[in-house]
Amino acid sequence: MSFRLPRWLRMAAFILVLAAIVGGGLKAMQETMKPTTLKLAVGSLDGEAVRLMTAIGGRLAASKAPVRISVLDKGSPVAAAESFAAGEADLAVVRSDNEELAAARTVVQLANLVLMIVVPPNSPIKTVGDLKGKSVGVVGLETNQRLLATLVKSYGFAQGSVQIVNVPYDQVAEASRAKKHQAAIFAAPLGERYIALVRGFFPATAKSQPRILEIDSAEAIALETKYYESFDLPKGALRGAPPMPDDSISTLRIPLYLVAGVKVSEDTVSALAKAIMEARRELISEAPLMAQIAAPDDDKNAAIPIHPGAKAFFDGSEKTWSDKYGDWLFYGPIIMGALGSFLAAVWKFLTGDGGSRTTGLMQRISALIERVRKTANNDEMEQIEREGDEILNDYFKAQVGGQVDADEAARLNLMIQHMESAIARRSHALSQKPTGNLARASEAAPQ
Repeated sequence: MSFRLPRWLRMAAFILVLAAIVGGGLKAMQETMKPTTLKLAVGSLDGEAVRLMTAIGGRLAASKAPVRISVLDKGSPVAAAESFAAGEADLAVVRSDNEELAAARTVVQLANLVLMIVVPPNSPIKTVGDLKGKSVGVVGLETNQRLLATLVKSYGFAQGSVQIVNVPYDQVAEASRAKKHQAAIFAAPLGERYIALVRGFFPATAKSQPRILEIDSAEAIALETKYYESFDLPKGALRGAPPMPDDSISTLRIPLYLVAGVKVSEDTVSALAKAIMEARRELISEAPLMAQIAAPDDDKNAAIPIHPGAKAFFDGSEKTWSDKYGDWLFYGPIIMGALGSFLAAVWKFLTGDGGSRTTGLMQRISALIERVRKTANNDEMEQIEREGDEILNDYFKAQVGGQVDADEAARLNLMIQHMESAIARRSHALSQKPTGNLARASEAAPQ
């Protein structure tokens, strides 16, 4: 005996299943339309990088960009790079000489840090080689370790021949007044606040002013390292009258990048690069340093390769809407059709009684046909015909109620025709058979 749940319970179950499917679809759509938020690890000696990225993050949120950033202030560039390498952040602001970041890919170039080796007015130090035996103050020593190692290697300084002293950013003014250093090293953007800092470390005198040492091997260093660039610091870049430097000099430039992990999707990075470039145009008046935001180097041999998503945005090869969703346009109707058929089958199974009703009708017809074959009198045939009429009535009700599909209807129609044919044949046979009295009389008659 088969067990079947009550109709109301099956309908309730179907409604719950349908609600779950619709709810899941709406939830998936909501998640798809929800902006992606990426964690950004950033740190700088003066906090300026944190402020700039916070301003960009605020602008992305205000413009309802599809990608947002959550800024994590790590206190220093080194700590930010370590946080990114540890997988604590999706993005980071790093210098190009962070070679350890194998999983990093550039999104945009945020700024260029220019190496400036400053000596006081009337200093006997004329070249970088003259720094031997001198005390050199380095603003942000921890961040500039690789830069210093490169200079030492390039200029052949013996280990310890130059006394390197760390100068914290917030103690630059104090170090300047103490006059303990014969030279100072800065790696900073050419922005007004940083230019003022460089000029102020060794104040000008009435007859002379500080000088910037030329890195005459800058081009060779750039070719060898790949993460530094040769750069000509223009005449008067730090002061116009009198000009400082007094002529164009060669030095090094260190690109500052916003990088993303290789696992961040191309579409997400492409949208982020686009949003940042749009925010740059709107914020440049408030933060002039944002004028330096630009497309990163897409050279295959770059120290930090460009992210494919950023490359797609900057060279205009982003996927179109049809490229992204073409497969869905093709397979979507197929999937929806299959889903519709599945739901229809589930609806029929859970809410309809077609299976049991059809089976019952077939069983009744089969039993009735068997009785037709065995019946021996007209009275019983009349009862069979009434039951046949009841079967037909139940069948019509089931069809009206949508409980019989096309295949089942075809089978039932054949069985009904067979039943009616059997009844008709048996009725005819019985009508031709003599009644009981006539049969006995004919048997008793003399032959």
